[in-house]
Amino acid sequence: MKKTLLALALISSLAACGGGGGNSSNASTPTDAITTAATATATAAGATLVTAASGSTAYQLVADIGDALRITFNPATNEYSATVDKTQFSFASRVGTFSSSTNGNFTTYLMGSDLYKLVVDNRTKSIAGNMQMSTAAGVTKTFTASGTGYQISDLSKLAGTYNFAYNTRNQSNGLDNDKGMGQLKISSDGATATLCTSGTVNASNTCDAVVAGVTPELNTLTLEISSGLITAFNAGTEWGKLRVHPGDLGLSLIVDRYGVNGSGVLRVGALYAVKAQTLAAGSGDGTWSCNRLGVATSSITVSGTTLTNTPVGGSAQNGTIQYNKAGTGASLVSVAGFVAMGSNDTNFLPLSSSLLVANYIADSTQALTVCRKAS
Repeated sequence: MKKTLLALALISSLAACGGGGGNSSNASTPTDAITTAATATATAAGATLVTAASGSTAYQLVADIGDALRITFNPATNEYSATVDKTQFSFASRVGTFSSSTNGNFTTYLMGSDLYKLVVDNRTKSIAGNMQMSTAAGVTKTFTASGTGYQISDLSKLAGTYNFAYNTRNQSNGLDNDKGMGQLKISSDGATATLCTSGTVNASNTCDAVVAGVTPELNTLTLEISSGLITAFNAGTEWGKLRVHPGDLGLSLIVDRYGVNGSGVLRVGALYAVKAQTLAAGSGDGTWSCNRLGVATSSITVSGTTLTNTPVGGSAQNGTIQYNKAGTGASLVSVAGFVAMGSNDTNFLPLSSSLLVANYIADSTQALTVCRKAS
């Protein structure tokens, strides 16, 4: 699945083409444009809150190193429970106590230290931050996780075309990093998905090349759902677990990716996708906290077309971003749904107004970064 830097940048040619207790639908009253849009998306998708015991809140997450997780908070006892829906690391369930605080639209859950901290956007019910889980052998891993407070029961609600970015690596040692971008299309009945890495999906559900001489990689997936858990299969073999987030930018998918490659190596990671659309200028304004593989990497502040990136332990650097653009350097082209900063070859894929992933295209060894809105 390794791609060249050229293939990683192919997306530049792609054309525009939270949770509460129980399982009732979101009943919060819209108070702003983001809440209104997210609530409308959830309603259209028939989304309900992730099932939890009465009085508790639950979220479905995906770790950037791979694995599908679920965390439940009980505010009456200040206890949390983290469990796995699918694990390639033999993670064991984890329980403990938490503290929480709310600042504006965001609630922070702290489980002992900043190495285990999750932040929820109460408008969209997206959740992101860093977590720790231990294997059956007692080995603790720290990773960055993101997800949603929602679940769906009707796969047909997923129908449509999505832009995506993915990142996978060896499960055994975290090496041989592979990342790329492309487009996927889910059928009207939600039963199948056509995935084109480094290409676009056409009306015949095959891939169109976007750069001469580079053949897109085509995969046809089948989707199944059971008790709110969606599994994707490739040629009858499990390919990943899907989390569906109905945000203010429409539906997004956060996928736990796993599978054995042609050399018999188990590969793990995550894929992030969002409905293809045109982003409004200035929609990314605010401060973002960015993490990768369980480590805080930087704080990003966006104001208009100016982005200020302050690496942890480093000095602030300013750059110019362009909405609905992608690519590298001065070779940016129009592409709906992406944001590009050509000066350092970074493309951003917003999943909602409070969650995005960043891809530093020039460095193929660097993992995708998950950023959550801080203010």
